[in-house]
Amino acid sequence: MSRGEKVILEIVEFTVVDDGAFAALNDRFQEDVAYQSPGLMRRTVARGDDGTWVDVRMWSDDSAVRMEGDAAVRSAYGASVNVTATRVFRPL
Repeated sequence: MSRGEKVILEIVEFTVVDDGAFAALNDRFQEDVAYQSPGLMRRTVARGDDGTWVDVRMWSDDSAVRMEGDAAVRSAYGASVNVTATRVFRPL
């Protein structure tokens, strides 16, 4: 990103159904879905001390803000997480 570039932040909070299987599934989601989605610039996932996870996505514009790519991986990922909140933040 260049200085002054405006991005849209999407923050998804969730819990994981199976911690043991999540890392490998998240890696597949990253490659086969996230980075196949037009407009997605960056994505990072982190786990909080309380077991809650966060998926921070940086989008280049409003046209996307949705994941595309491998439907089977999207479905498996969706079944492996319980989303508790999704928030979108736009630049001033």
